[in-house]
Amino acid sequence: MSAVWTIAIEALSWMELEGTSLAAAVTRTSSQLGIHDHRQVAAARHLVRECLRRRNFIDAIIAHALAPEAPTAFSLGVQAFLRLYTYETTFTAAGRAAGVPLAALGRRILGWKTVRPVEEALGRILAVNPLALLNDRDEIERISLRTFHPPWFTRYCIRLLGRRDALQLLTTREDGAHSILCVNPFQAGEAAVLSTLAAQGVNVEPVAALPYVYRLMETPVPLTRLPAFRDGTIFLPTLAACLAVVAGKPTAGDRILDVGATHSGKAAYAALFLQESGRVIAVDYPSRRMMRLQAQLRRLGLPHVTVVAADPASTLPVAGTADVIYVSPPSSGSGAFWRTAAKWRGSAVVTPMRERQWRLLTASVKSLSPRGRIVYSTSSILVEENELIIERFIQEHPDFLLADVTPRLGRPGLRGQGEALRIYPHQHHVDGTFIACLVRGAEVDF
Repeated sequence: MSAVWTIAIEALSWMELEGTSLAAAVTRTSSQLGIHDHRQVAAARHLVRECLRRRNFIDAIIAHALAPEAPTAFSLGVQAFLRLYTYETTFTAAGRAAGVPLAALGRRILGWKTVRPVEEALGRILAVNPLALLNDRDEIERISLRTFHPPWFTRYCIRLLGRRDALQLLTTREDGAHSILCVNPFQAGEAAVLSTLAAQGVNVEPVAALPYVYRLMETPVPLTRLPAFRDGTIFLPTLAACLAVVAGKPTAGDRILDVGATHSGKAAYAALFLQESGRVIAVDYPSRRMMRLQAQLRRLGLPHVTVVAADPASTLPVAGTADVIYVSPPSSGSGAFWRTAAKWRGSAVVTPMRERQWRLLTASVKSLSPRGRIVYSTSSILVEENELIIERFIQEHPDFLLADVTPRLGRPGLRGQGEALRIYPHQHHVDGTFIACLVRGAEVDF
């Protein structure tokens, strides 16, 4: 437990100081501390993630307990410990009984002199009635605290969906999330793979209209620990990525560009439709995520997939044009706010994201064949990152029209873009997603 909390406190501190991502902060911290037990590292990552998901309510409790002093009066280590302590004693089954041993743990990790100034506050945190903190707040603030979302996002969802639908989205629980797996026919026959999985206690059901894709119903161990995963017989795409790939209607022999490949996970699934006569080129900025993508593709044994590290918003270093281009730009990630801590970056992140999304989409046109298709998708539910981008694109490229995205697993797009598709977490227990398929007007024949 001491190692887990040491990693968690240090990782939270780095995240606060440098804006580091959760994964990067935990990896960096565990390496610096020389803690390499994967179970301890995973437990620390889970602890930090669950704490940060509830950050607004946790910070409200801490502020109440410390008043009149502000949390920022203390070191980052103390602030991190207070958040983790409040999460564990208020929002987990451990409850208040964990207060005394956790206080002792904090003294061991940070030193008793460091923790001493907040000793009384630790006791007051245990005495706080969380529901009482909702009094004298307006409705948006109350909903935001109860659902652990920033007020701007709460307000946005209510405007977008209406109060009842918005509350369902904001209260979506991750324990109902659906996992899927994809069988890799390049490695083994589909029937044989399913038979092997069944013998190992893995129960799956096919997902209609998505070839090779199965919804996971039951598994005795994490899928990543199965031999089928290690040898590339199966892989784990997202449902949204698979839907976007099918929306582009790839066929054998097609030449495909996956622009923004590290944000999409589409390259591997798209390759399954090409047999061995087509080609997928996955393009994104040089990064560790690109290295992981290359490793995944090697494991899957997909030789007709090429990874190109380049600026996808400029002229791509590839010859010729593509039949299908998947544009998957970075986004606010609002479709995943129900399960991640990215929501605390604030609404200001949307504007720079929109510019990057626009650049990637418009840059893709010059690489498209005359009868090609562009599939634009994001993990966002914000109109500004979706329909408004498509609306602007069609205004500036009047030779393009929207084609129907099929299968229709979700709701129609907004602002008259009924051909597009919107997926919401509270309906399908997957990340919120937007998918639009763009074709030149004279070629809308499917």
